[in-house]
This record gives sequence, C-alpha cells and structure tokens, in this order.
Amino acid sequence: MRGDVVTVTINHRLNMLGFTEFGELDSDFASSGTVGMQDIVHALKWVRDNIESFGGDPDRVMIFGESGGGRKVATMLGIPAAKGLFHAAVIQSGATLRLPEKAQATRLAEMVLDNLGIAHNNVRAIQQVPLERLMTAYHAVGAGAAEVGGGAFAPTMEGNVIPHHPFWPEASPVNPDVPVIVGANRTELTYFSPPGAFNMDSSQLRRQVANIAGEDNADAVIDVYQQANPNASASEIYFLIASDRSYVMPSITIAERRAALGGAPCYLYYLCWESPADNGRFMSPHTLDIPLVFDNVNASRLTANSSEAAALASKVSDSIIHFARTGNPNAGALPEWTPYESANRATMVLNNTSQVVGDPIARRREVMQPILQL
Repeated sequence: MRGDVVTVTINHRLNMLGFTEFGELDSDFASSGTVGMQDIVHALKWVRDNIESFGGDPDRVMIFGESGGGRKVATMLGIPAAKGLFHAAVIQSGATLRLPEKAQATRLAEMVLDNLGIAHNNVRAIQQVPLERLMTAYHAVGAGAAEVGGGAFAPTMEGNVIPHHPFWPEASPVNPDVPVIVGANRTELTYFSPPGAFNMDSSQLRRQVANIAGEDNADAVIDVYQQANPNASASEIYFLIASDRSYVMPSITIAERRAALGGAPCYLYYLCWESPADNGRFMSPHTLDIPLVFDNVNASRLTANSSEAAALASKVSDSIIHFARTGNPNAGALPEWTPYESANRATMVLNNTSQVVGDPIARRREVMQPILQL
C-alpha cells in the first residue's frame, strides 16, 4: 500500500482449527471456538509492542479486511481483549451481525468428534490426530453443516472471549469509541455465480428470488427492483437481490446499529463502479474494492489497464490512509463524507463521479430489511 503507512498482515488459525467450540464437552477447552480470534488479538499486541521499530505508530492502528477478513474486523469490535489495540476499523464486504452460539457450535464439535471416532467425553484425544486426518474431517463435517443451522466453523459467541454478537440485536458496546467504515459492492454475487446465472429468464429469476425472500414476497421484491432498475436483465435483478441479501443490507444494518451507539462515527459506502473485465459482465463484483483500497489496480484482472479504476483507486486509497491516521476519511480526494445517522443515511456512492447520497437504495432497503429479519 502506498503512502506514509506501515501495512501488517497476520496469520491466524482458520476454520476447524480456529473455531471449533469444545468447551461444553471439556472445560479445559473453554472458548476453543474463539482461538482464531485470540490469535488476532495476540498479533495486535505484537503490533502495539513492536510497530515503532518499523516506523509505525502504536496509537494509530487501523484494522481492515475484506470478505472473511471483514467479518473478523466486525467480530473484533466486540472482543474486550482487543480494546485499545486498534483505533479505526474498516469492514469491506464482510458484514457479520451474529455468530454461532454455544448450542449450535457444540453440535458442530460433536460432529467433528464423531467423524474422527472420538468419544464426546475424550476431547483431548483430538490433539493426537494428524493434521491430514483433521482436514478430512473438516471437509466432511463442513459439507453436512446445514444439520446444525447453516454455516460451518466461525467464531463462537460463548460469552467470555466474545460476550456479545457483533451487531445483533444491536451493536456490541465493547468498542464504541472506534470509528468505522463499512460497505459493500453493488453486485457482489457475480463473483460467485455459475455461468447459467448470467442468462436467467423471468421464471428462473422468480424461483431464485423465492428462495431468498420467500414465495409470498417474490413478486413484490422483483417489482421493487425492476422499478428501480428498468433496463436491468433478469440476471442483473437477481444479482442485485442476492447481493443485497448477503452483503449490502447487512452493511447498512451495521451502520445503523453502530450509529445508534452514539460513539465514534460510522461511514457507509456503496461501490457501484463497474469492472470492464470480460466485457463488463461482472459489473461490481466481490473483491472489486481490494485494488481500489490498495491502489494497485494493475494487480487485479478486474481493474487492470483501466484509467478509470486508477483514478478512483487514488481517491479511495487517499481516504483510507487518512482514516487510518485520523479516524476521518475526508482527505479531500472524495466529496465530503458525512457520518451515517438514521436521520440522513449518508452513503458514499463510489463511482467515476462519487457522491454522498442519503439513502440511495431506500425502497430496496425498506422492502428487504424486514424480509431478511436482520
């Protein structure tokens, strides 16, 4: 990353190795479903103790991450052990509102032990299992995770290391004095979608939307999105709805709940700039924000050789660097970025001509948030 900053990347335990909660089965393993997050806390302590040797300032530490990294940033805001170790936070396309609780996490841990042939009262035996066998179990259990209510290995809200859900039913009160930037990209789901999703007809669109919003809501939801985007294809309408479900609406909810804390400001963005890659078919996909933040557009096929991307990246990167230094993203490159409040719903819409708009997707938000029960 350019500019007068020191960028630190860290390693930490992931998935089953970092987030399997055995505490209800053996008290010696209490909070084992949080050890991946505890690794991040230890990394931040290292930064506090050593970053001056690299030209950094331990009193001006910003944590930022995209996708799963963004989810960990959201989670870090609710970890008491991390309080004071960072002073600004950026959540990019990673809006986590709630985490698995003990009952769900314990059932997942039991599935791991069952797969490995280990009795539930002999958790310590897992420490003797070779890594290759553990990874086989991880893939097998992850494939069957729907049995315990969805997504597999994630940090557990076990009441100690993580005492609250990050943003459900309200923002965790642990770090109210940390300014936050949060946001998402307009068509995140194009990044993950199979080729057939780019050629939907109206009946396919309706089936997909019914899966997202419910059979009774499907027609009304499609109508709202088509009215707001009259020239959009069935596929684009699907990508908008699916992206709003998984990324955009949760990001708005984080901004709402963070603002309600009444602490440090929260800034919301909505990335609408469209990648020219593959004749523009991906529009504004997941990961598009990364080369803009790092101002290394030629390192990504989504932005390579685009003068428009380079111009936007310069502005976005300036804003992020200024935010890291001051807690305020207003570096003069973008229009004045107003903090998000319920009264203004100020949102930085990032595009070739960026602008702050109050509630830019108001009708979509009004329809989708109640359906999603965020």
